Amino acid sequence: MLEKRIKDSAEYKEFTQSLAHGGLSHAYLVLGADATVRALFVKMFASVILCPEKGCGECPVCEKVFSDCHPDVKVYNKDGKFRVHDATMLIEDAYIKGWESETKLYFIDNAETLMPQSQNKLLKIYEEPPKGVVMFLLAGSEGGLLQTVVSRAKKVYLPTFTCKDIYEELLEDGYPHKTAETASALSGARFDKAYLYAQNEDYPKLYDECFDTLLKCKSSRDIPSFTGRAMFGKENLPVTLDILEVILNDVMRLTSASGIPRSSHNRDYDLAEISKGFSPGGVAMALLSLNKARKMLAFYVSAAGIADTILFEILEAKYKWQ
Repeated sequence: MLEKRIKDSAEYKEFTQSLAHGGLSHAYLVLGADATVRALFVKMFASVILCPEKGCGECPVCEKVFSDCHPDVKVYNKDGKFRVHDATMLIEDAYIKGWESETKLYFIDNAETLMPQSQNKLLKIYEEPPKGVVMFLLAGSEGGLLQTVVSRAKKVYLPTFTCKDIYEELLEDGYPHKTAETASALSGARFDKAYLYAQNEDYPKLYDECFDTLLKCKSSRDIPSFTGRAMFGKENLPVTLDILEVILNDVMRLTSASGIPRSSHNRDYDLAEISKGFSPGGVAMALLSLNKARKMLAFYVSAAGIADTILFEILEAKYKWQ
């Protein structure tokens, strides 16, 4: 379960240990791009702060927190549309005594999307909230946040996970092996992206086609037999380029012996075959060809033209940079 992976993380343990030593701050800045991890972290933070057993997960307090119905836990800005009026309403609410707890928790998600006026409005209560009020800003990064806001918060970083962790989690969730393999590879080590990919049954087919094409297209004479594939259909091209990038990045890790964990699972043989004849410099040039293809796509170049360019330039990079 993802909750267990978070509990086992150094970041979560550091936070809970700080609480155990009376270290609850009045304001936090929680940084991490993965929206799925961030949403679960909110509930786990609230649970460990409000639960009499410090996050047991079973008591009435925890049940309310995890079912999003605890009256003293408020989450704002999930849709990224938080405005000055919302800040005013939050401040007014913060001065009202809690319904069930002496501590009231306010979580403002996607904080980097807040307009400067909204951030300034919140600044005073963020600096000196009423007794028993704890403010959390959650953001993918500090970019977009006023330095005055950033400097007044205790920073907490979300735990990060590997593509292997995501692959195993998807299997535990009941997704088919092929779906888990594809979604985890494309996720960029983010659960939120992995679940989006896992919900589209066309992606595993495109994933297989991309591997098959890189394995079997060995000369310019082969190119015409591959350009008509579904992976090069105009509606599929953006995802195809992402998949090819994942595969070629794994090829780079293999050819450069970097030791960085690969994104693809159960594809060691295929990656070794694709890597034959590639130098690290050649893989780098092949990756650059994908960026060129993205620009061509933006300028409405035909899908067939983009397919020809991609395959030719990948082959050229392979053989020219040996």
